[in-house]
Amino acid sequence: MGKLILGAHVSIAAGFPEAALFAREKLQANALQIFAKSPRSNGKSKLIEAEAATYRAATKNIFTVIHCSYLLNFAKDLSKINYPLENLIDDLHSSEMLGAAGVILHVGKHLELSRAEGIAWIVKNLQYVLEKTKNLKSAIILEITAGQGTELGNNFAELREIYTQLGKPKRIKFCFDTCHAFAGSYDLRDAAKVKKVFSELDKTLGIKNLSCIHFNDALSEFSSRVDRHANLGEGKIGKAGLLAVAKFAEKNSIPLILETPEKDGNSHADDLKKLRSWLKKN
Repeated sequence: MGKLILGAHVSIAAGFPEAALFAREKLQANALQIFAKSPRSNGKSKLIEAEAATYRAATKNIFTVIHCSYLLNFAKDLSKINYPLENLIDDLHSSEMLGAAGVILHVGKHLELSRAEGIAWIVKNLQYVLEKTKNLKSAIILEITAGQGTELGNNFAELREIYTQLGKPKRIKFCFDTCHAFAGSYDLRDAAKVKKVFSELDKTLGIKNLSCIHFNDALSEFSSRVDRHANLGEGKIGKAGLLAVAKFAEKNSIPLILETPEKDGNSHADDLKKLRSWLKKN
């Protein structure tokens, strides 16, 4: 029997322990995602052990994952501008201090390079980070992308290519984002389609390597390659498909983490309430 592990991205503006309390008490969540520092900063986290210890106590039995900055690009030569590597290394150390599962990242854009060259740099850069953090348990979690522009990692085969070239290390895991996958090439609009997508994921990457699912509806059309999140049931994926994803996640005890828009009166609490209602009625 699986377990429903459900939460959302939470701000650390008031502090790490406060983020944990908000997730647990206000959202009734048993999962949360945070930034370890400003996603627009090149500096290091100011997390100290005393704060981390309080956070670990507050998140006992709560799944935590960190998302690194969206501005980092690992699909290029970083030998002369290595702050993306140091930024990720810093987040991995924060993850270890907080007792988190690992750090989620978008692998990057190959820009003027060829696809193969971009992948080669991703592999080389992640090898460097794995070596520099070899004493840590926290995973590097590769997130499927929508494939905007020259963005890499927008399908299972490409993620597997990176994973295989890295030698399939235990500390490489994956994050499935429903909006990204749908905008890329994976139709999630009904239960049969969802079953087919996760069967393919299992064959290429392994369900056992799926660390979590970013759970969002999609504002843009199927296969549009446009990354625009929508509140649950208000986008192009819709209730039937999202409910099937949630049931799959619950059956396999895979954490669901909302990154839905919080504007126009909507909140993560509203989307969590909606999802719990769907699951209760179905």
